Amino acid sequence: MLEHIPSMIQHSDWKNRYVGAMAISMIGEGCCTVLKPHLGQVVALILPLFNDPHPRVRWAAANTAGQMATDFGPKLQKQFHGEFFPRFAHLLSDNANPKVQSHVAAALVNWCEKLKASTLQQYLPSLLGALHTLLKENRKQFVTEQVVTAVASLAGCSEKYFIDYYATFMPILKDILMLAKGQDQTMLRGKAMECISLIGIAVGKEKFGPDVPGFMDILAGIKTLDLEAEDPLRDFVLQTWMRVASCLGHDFVPYLSYTMPQVMHSASLDAGFSVSDSSLLSTTDDTEAGWDAIDIGDTRIKVHTVALEEKASACNMLLSFASEMKDAFFPYVQDVSKLIMPLLSFGFHDGVRSSCAAMVPHLLNCVKEFIKKNPGQNPNMLGELFRFLFPALLDSIRSNTEIDVQLISLEALHESLAVMEYNSLSLEEVQTLTHDVFLLTKMSQGRRLEIVGLNPDADKDDSTLIRDELKVEDELMVELAEVVGALVKYHPDFFMDSLKAELLPLIGELIQRERHPAERQIALCFFDDIVEHGKEKSFQYWELFMPFMLEYATDPHDGVRQAACYGLGVCAQQGKDLFKPFAKKSLELLLSVITKPDSREDDNAPPTENAISSVGKIIVYQEAELGGDVPELIKLWLSWLPIEIDEIEAKAVHKHLCGLIVGNHPHIFGTDFANLPKILSIFASLLKEDVDLVEDKNELRNLFKQMQQQMGELLGKACAVLPADQQATLQAL
Repeated sequence: MLEHIPSMIQHSDWKNRYVGAMAISMIGEGCCTVLKPHLGQVVALILPLFNDPHPRVRWAAANTAGQMATDFGPKLQKQFHGEFFPRFAHLLSDNANPKVQSHVAAALVNWCEKLKASTLQQYLPSLLGALHTLLKENRKQFVTEQVVTAVASLAGCSEKYFIDYYATFMPILKDILMLAKGQDQTMLRGKAMECISLIGIAVGKEKFGPDVPGFMDILAGIKTLDLEAEDPLRDFVLQTWMRVASCLGHDFVPYLSYTMPQVMHSASLDAGFSVSDSSLLSTTDDTEAGWDAIDIGDTRIKVHTVALEEKASACNMLLSFASEMKDAFFPYVQDVSKLIMPLLSFGFHDGVRSSCAAMVPHLLNCVKEFIKKNPGQNPNMLGELFRFLFPALLDSIRSNTEIDVQLISLEALHESLAVMEYNSLSLEEVQTLTHDVFLLTKMSQGRRLEIVGLNPDADKDDSTLIRDELKVEDELMVELAEVVGALVKYHPDFFMDSLKAELLPLIGELIQRERHPAERQIALCFFDDIVEHGKEKSFQYWELFMPFMLEYATDPHDGVRQAACYGLGVCAQQGKDLFKPFAKKSLELLLSVITKPDSREDDNAPPTENAISSVGKIIVYQEAELGGDVPELIKLWLSWLPIEIDEIEAKAVHKHLCGLIVGNHPHIFGTDFANLPKILSIFASLLKEDVDLVEDKNELRNLFKQMQQQMGELLGKACAVLPADQQATLQAL
């Protein structure tokens, strides 16, 4: 069909042009992989249709552009934003054809899903100008609804760049919210409150804060408990409260007094199940709105799906409240804990189970932070809450058949162990958890073999589905590694005593060369944690694992390479004399990873940044093995900083750099302070307002000021050779 589309689009009859555009939309949705190499040619076919004389063709062009953004993003947005956005702005002014305007606004929503704020910034004046005009002048409600949604998407995508437009849109959105009270305007009102809250998140509480009291007063006037269960405004209000809470953080506390009762009511809703004899019913489709029915033989099961969705939404909102407000949420922890404990095994909605599982570590943290700030409180409260929720969380992990939910529950488990820190588990519990990790890993192995066996003929469509399923299994293995990391970090003696029974032989199997890369990666991650936190107790296993660690440091698979490169740094730090025979070989391998031409591109960046981190550790902890190469190695190491992709490792590396400076390492500044300009350049990059690559920017600022006091004119001269923007950042200190 592809070969016929150009002639259809160039046809004199508008119907052919319309069908050609729609064909691209449908083919792109189903054949994305095939069309990606020809994306430029596809775009060239679509662009002329934005100026087509017939409105239905222009409508089809907008429809196709929106679908392509979903199918081909973010590549489409990155390469062709300059071609599409001016055309979107132009069609938004097509006042004679409101359906075209509405569809362009809908396409904007799709384009914003995979777009960078810096890319969008240049188009905001034309796009938001046209949308603002539509909000002021349009009389078609369906257009207004879509325009409000588009404004919300542009605000969410543009983030801080929307601040300049805040005063333009906020008054008109508040007017819509106040005036749209008709029964047929429920959706418009809901979208207006949604848009206001998304703008609030985009611009931040400093800008949004003054408007919050009035906005919340309007929402307080909407008694959600008095609305019909099927009224969409109930969910709009809940979601809006959640966003405002996310924006305000602790400042949302005054609004909890009237939001929490309604949220708790929604989270406590009965699922509304009923079972009846379907043979007695006159039709197979006589269920009322908001209910779904399933016939199994002569039995009909009805489910109140609207109530289930509201319940899930409310549980997600409680999760947001607990995570955002921390100790300020303490007064509600007891009631919320009692509510969610049975819901951890709620079998009728994945979203309910997921939110309740994810809530557990946040509730624990609420109590922990409250005790810290109020020393007179009962210190046993935290342990009591852990003992109340922990068994139910474990049961939910063991009984879950949905892998996506199990992933979230495992994440909640290791985060809960991290909140509790040391000595929260007994030896028996650590042994049981270690056995659970073993069983879940074996089950994942079995599913992986079954998934791969489903496609013996390597059909492309099946391969895509299989790849997605294997990706989920990979994510599960990562979460299992995090659980192992928490166990060995906070219960090292108990874990090392439990390791030999089942888990160690399994790790030994997974690390073998013939195993799937994801399995080799997870085996390395297990060993990395065992070395990092087990320290000397891990030495007995080095003979088994170190050959693989060295070999896999240059593995073709980026995940395996990353785990190995990170592990070499951990071994250098914890291994003491045991690592000495491996120091030079490890350094050689890491340098080969870092200096490859494409080492900082795409998937290669994380393993490369972990390799950079490990080079720094080898320099410090194995300095005696490097001889006279240390000064040049430090200079080389500094040339690779800052690292930016792996944020966790970036913070560790940059903290390591600060430690070398504070400790006055003899080679950190180089001969005659030759390294000082580079160090200051790194500081300037890390202190940018929108950069979050250090644990505490204030510590970095204070270190810079100390260096300024100690070095004086020398530091000033080093600053003078930096680019103007970096000089400005440092001078602002």
